[in-house]
Amino acid sequence: MASNAWFIPTVIAIICAALFLGILSAKKENGRLAEELNHTRSTIESYLLKKGTDNFAACTKDDAKKAGEIQTKQKKFSSLDVEFNQADAQKNELLKKERELNGELRPLTVDIKSLEKEVLRLEKELHNI
Repeated sequence: MASNAWFIPTVIAIICAALFLGILSAKKENGRLAEELNHTRSTIESYLLKKGTDNFAACTKDDAKKAGEIQTKQKKFSSLDVEFNQADAQKNELLKKERELNGELRPLTVDIKSLEKEVLRLEKELHNI
């Protein structure tokens, strides 16, 4: 029984030593995994930051291009607006002249009709003579 007395504590001591070594190994592995995770996380963050910066630069460039196109179209629109207003003013002036000429033409039309009646009357007189 004396040999059994030291056997159980020795086995327990060996098991405790194995558990202690396992804990140290797991702790070391966890530290390594944490480092790897931090490295991966920083790599992803830097990649996303670079991608975001690139996208922002591309969008800014595209926005500047579109702003230039819009300014060009606004200038063209302003020019067309001026041309339209000039054409509208000319149209109104021509309509005014047309009304004036129509006003002058009405009395002449009445005179022509009365002269035509006079010509018909004179032709009848000539035929009657």
